[in-house]
Amino acid sequence: MSDLLSAASLLLAVVSVLYGLWYPEITSALKEEVPEFTEDRIKPHQRVSSVFFGRAVPLSLAASTLALLFLPDTFQIFLKSLNAYSHYGIKTISQYDAVQTAFCTVVVFSASIAVHAIILACKLGWLRHRLRYSK
Repeated sequence: MSDLLSAASLLLAVVSVLYGLWYPEITSALKEEVPEFTEDRIKPHQRVSSVFFGRAVPLSLAASTLALLFLPDTFQIFLKSLNAYSHYGIKTISQYDAVQTAFCTVVVFSASIAVHAIILACKLGWLRHRLRYSK
């Protein structure tokens, strides 16, 4: 289990660094206004597209893959804990495992980053669509 925790923590660190580096660029692109005239939308569309395909989509895919990769193990730990608690009640505290708890926490943080990255990518994709097709 400690190897699993190490791997999950390391991958979360990588995704968190990417998230921290790319978040300002993504939020800056989200502030792009949709010009009234179609001809004026070319440069904003190129900028938003660049951030969308170069930052938001890769970040969403990396964070989602990380969360999904460790989700089955987290689910098993949760079910095992729930089953033990339903059979033994509060006495299960004697079987507490900090490593498993830390692992589940890492997966929850990974899933949180994934959800937020997906939301940002969807917003950016919608802005990209409006810059290209709105009249």
